[in-house]
Amino acid sequence: MDIKSKPNRATLKSYFVKNAIPTQRNFEDLIDGLINQVDDGIAKLPGEPLSLQADISDTGLKKVVNFYKNFTDQKPAWTLSLNPRIDPNVAATAKPGWSVGDADGNSKLFIDESTGNIGIGTVTPGGYKLNVNGAALFTGNYLYVNSENAGRLRVGAAWGMPGLYSSDDGAKSLTLGVPAGQKVYLGVSTGDAFVEGGTGNSYFKGNVGIGTNAPWAKLDVSGVVRAVSSFNSSKDPDSGMANGGSLVIKSNAPQIDFIDTDHNDWSIHVNSNKMYFIRQPWIHNDLVLDGAGGVGIGTDSPAGKLEVNGAAIISDGNSYATRNNFMASGSLTVGGITANYGGGRGWNPSTAGLLLETLSNTEIAVHDSGIRVASLLYYEGDNSNRITIGRDMGWGTISMVEINSPVMERLEVINCGGRGDWTAANHPIMQYFRTRLKGKPVGTYLKAIQDHPDWRGHYWQGWVDVDGKIRVIHNNHNTGAVA
Repeated sequence: MDIKSKPNRATLKSYFVKNAIPTQRNFEDLIDGLINQVDDGIAKLPGEPLSLQADISDTGLKKVVNFYKNFTDQKPAWTLSLNPRIDPNVAATAKPGWSVGDADGNSKLFIDESTGNIGIGTVTPGGYKLNVNGAALFTGNYLYVNSENAGRLRVGAAWGMPGLYSSDDGAKSLTLGVPAGQKVYLGVSTGDAFVEGGTGNSYFKGNVGIGTNAPWAKLDVSGVVRAVSSFNSSKDPDSGMANGGSLVIKSNAPQIDFIDTDHNDWSIHVNSNKMYFIRQPWIHNDLVLDGAGGVGIGTDSPAGKLEVNGAAIISDGNSYATRNNFMASGSLTVGGITANYGGGRGWNPSTAGLLLETLSNTEIAVHDSGIRVASLLYYEGDNSNRITIGRDMGWGTISMVEINSPVMERLEVINCGGRGDWTAANHPIMQYFRTRLKGKPVGTYLKAIQDHPDWRGHYWQGWVDVDGKIRVIHNNHNTGAVA
């Protein structure tokens, strides 16, 4: 603004010195040098503050005051106006209000005339008491926000770090919220961590520690872990199971390690369609479950539903022989040294020490390295109720059974029906031996007594002779009763 052509006070005073004759021009300069309330839009009424009137153009910016650093400057440094514009060049974008802006009409600070809302860098603060268009920096103790009567939120610092804090005016929760499907991100990029609104799904790029501030794995928990879910509530898409579980561990060789801080460590390891229970350092065949449902103890390749490589014990917890290394690998010990088994009648709580169950028949056999199989004992139930020792299983009968102690034998009693013609083909004695020896091998021998009163002290014996015929005889020497 160029005001050099205007007379200053010294010049004006010189017009009116003693004996000077002021001209009309001198008086005009004097009057123009003064402020006129009507022409200049400045008034001071009694009892009122100084009043300023904006420029009278209704389409203009309604400028009130220009502030210059120096009147020699081409433009003012700041302008106070009452009708700034969103676009300084478009009159239709004018917004009535109090504005401090630059010489080009760009508002820097604005107070809306109708709402009192403040805009910094904008003349459209909208429904916000303060609307900042651009970066904002608050330096001081704190910035507090209190809305919806929810309490005061401290923005700035908490515990000596930049942050948010919600309990300066009483303990209360703090919410970070987004619409469903949107995410709250943490970190230096969207790839570090986020929580998704609506689903609650979360992602963390690095390790997560619960109960520890130094996690070394993707999830490191110091404390008790609890997983609660309904049956088959979800299933991993790669799972081959019909139903999903509460915990999924997925790998080409999944493994759970149990680190015992006081003793040796253990692992459960799945590989090659088998589950291994492994003890330190890597003894992997103690207990193995294979893909066919077999269980191996001491072997990782069970040949049946259960294979034990070692000495096996079924006991009441009080075994002796195996515990004292008196049984070899492959042996089985049944029972215990602090209890008795069997000896009763009928079913009872201790029916037997070893019980074989069957529909009708069952057998105990032995083989010698696969060369032959020999029957030790063959039981026939139902009407037979008979035990055969050394039955021929295709390799011949047992050639000899040696019993190294006296044998006490209980003979069956044949009901003769009072008949004395024991040599008759239809006599009960003949029928007895015929029925029991028919089809038996040569040399099979059988003895019995009968109930005829005249034959006390006699016993009958039958056998299969070398010609395959069944022969029967009785002892003909009666010693009489000995007791």
